[in-house]
Amino acid sequence: MSGPEVYMPAGWTPDHVELAAVARKYLASADAGRRQTAALGWYGIGMDEDLGGAGGSFADLAPVLEACGEVRADSDLGWTAGVALAVLTAAESSDAVTCAVERIVRGDAEVALAVDDPLAAADENEVLATGSPEADYLLLPIHSPGGGVSAAFVSREKGLLSSTAMAAFDPTRPLTVHMVDRSAAVPLTGVGLVDIWRRRRAVVIALDAIGTARGALQATVDYARTREQFGTTIGSFQAFQHRCASAYVSFKAAQALAYEAARRPDDECTCFAAAMEATRVATLVCGEAVQLHGGVGFTWEFGIGSALRRARADELMVQGNLTELARIHRGR
Repeated sequence: MSGPEVYMPAGWTPDHVELAAVARKYLASADAGRRQTAALGWYGIGMDEDLGGAGGSFADLAPVLEACGEVRADSDLGWTAGVALAVLTAAESSDAVTCAVERIVRGDAEVALAVDDPLAAADENEVLATGSPEADYLLLPIHSPGGGVSAAFVSREKGLLSSTAMAAFDPTRPLTVHMVDRSAAVPLTGVGLVDIWRRRRAVVIALDAIGTARGALQATVDYARTREQFGTTIGSFQAFQHRCASAYVSFKAAQALAYEAARRPDDECTCFAAAMEATRVATLVCGEAVQLHGGVGFTWEFGIGSALRRARADELMVQGNLTELARIHRGR
């Protein structure tokens, strides 16, 4: 593990390498706002140019989503470009949908996304979602009149009654509780919209988890090169090397599966397998990173613990338990 190339997925081109490097630098900066991200064209990656996108495929967005996890960015990019816009553009066109898509791609509007699996849709008016309290739209699942679950959205002008930021389990990605008027929700019409939502959501989580694991593992290796004990760097200890090597092997296998899912976002089995394995491995790798940093790894000031919380939050989202965790945090 002597250079960044050992963390790269198989099949990356020089363009992927450059995009990932730019994304890491940008997302770690203070300039990574919604309008700046829109100016880079990243919200439109994988979206048809006829619809105002940048073209390409979902796989082209994968390096950026992995970078989000690696630098633990508080960015709506994955939820917006990876999930919300995919659902909105797959729906039958209407004036409301077209207007929302155009505003979101330009960076003029923010869209929030209900965090739990759409099949766990409830009739409650309180919705835990990604994004900030200033979101202009909220994409949420609703029970359809004929049974089953469908997708819908509400806007700040009509349906979003109030929004309150909450202290999340994962401090790198705050969540918001929205009070909505479900009667004002605009149902989206189209074939398989909830399936698209669930598959894309799974891949976005997988890529974020892999990025989080990558960042934690790289930080651990860097720490091992400088931290000395008994007159030598701790990276020279065989037991330390074995744990890093085991974490690396698990990471690479999960990373390969996550990128395969990004290339095949219509394959339900691959998408869900990637999410389950990537989040499991990320929690494992980040837990090892905390321990291999020694006592300092458990301190808030050092920061490696936030990687473990982000990885575990991704795992909880896959398991569908994040809303329940939020209720526990609010003392309900």
